[in-house]
Amino acid sequence: MTTPDSRRPPAAVPVRWTVAGAAVTALALLLALVVSGNSAPRILGDPGALVRWGLPAALALHHVALSVVVGALAFTRGILAPGLDDERLRARLAAIARWAAALWATAAAAVLVLTFADTIGHPLDGGIPWGEFGIYAWGTTPGRARVAVLAVAFVVLLLARWRGDAQLVALTLAASTVVPLSQDGHALSSHNSLAPTLLAGHVLGVAAWVGGVVVLGLVADLLRPGRAHPRIVLDTFRRFSRLAGIAYALVFATGVATAALRIGTPDALASPYGGLVLAKTAATLGLGVIGFLHRRWISSATASGAAPSTPTWRLIAVEILVMGGTIALAVVLARTAPPVA
Repeated sequence: MTTPDSRRPPAAVPVRWTVAGAAVTALALLLALVVSGNSAPRILGDPGALVRWGLPAALALHHVALSVVVGALAFTRGILAPGLDDERLRARLAAIARWAAALWATAAAAVLVLTFADTIGHPLDGGIPWGEFGIYAWGTTPGRARVAVLAVAFVVLLLARWRGDAQLVALTLAASTVVPLSQDGHALSSHNSLAPTLLAGHVLGVAAWVGGVVVLGLVADLLRPGRAHPRIVLDTFRRFSRLAGIAYALVFATGVATAALRIGTPDALASPYGGLVLAKTAATLGLGVIGFLHRRWISSATASGAAPSTPTWRLIAVEILVMGGTIALAVVLARTAPPVA
């Protein structure tokens, strides 16, 4: 294991992509919360506006940050093609992993507190009742799951400062959080024992797929012609495309299966939960079309060894924006009561 990376951080990532992705995610989250009724005060046990709006926002940040951590570490430990040993690229990936891990840990702490307040219907304006919080955090399955995710996030944050084997350990730990994250309230309340397993597979697929695409966009300027040999860049695209294809298939299959368990009958598609399922499915299918266009470009470019063109990078940017909206829909969907208990 090598020593911590104390060198100067690499150049900033493309800010406009980050801002645009955050704006699309926030707008989709706002619309989904209003349309689904999740933003409305509850008749009984209302936790207040801070929790009603803050918890979905913290969950969206949590999911995106976790995905980026997995994506950055996966690129470093296996997706980058042999020969692509640009030190600036690896430094950029290490910085992305560190910043994403810090955001993940912060969001995980916020989600733990806000989920507690949401569960007991306690507004946070008057402070946190620590006695009840301790019972929730250590005495309930969802509480222990959130504490476990928070602990892992902090460990990954520490490991992300190192190079070498520490990054592989961090990647393994980050991916392992799909187990506690699958202890979702709706999954646990389902009478079907497959629900937590399906949710775990769904979360893992999303992390690998979404995180990889976002990271690819954040290092786009270092993979352009003139900085790396086109054939090596193409090989990196090909490696990621295989991973993304498997992850997409996992996400789509587990998403359809989970929705089928919770919807029950086709008539339930007219419910708020069903509407969110349809919107999320449409967005996921659209992302599948973009992925197909990526693979078609890779197939046509393999013979000539052409480098990624400007339209290819623009397509990736669009994919990131659609993914932001899809994650927002997923967050609200998870907080909406399904037709089948």
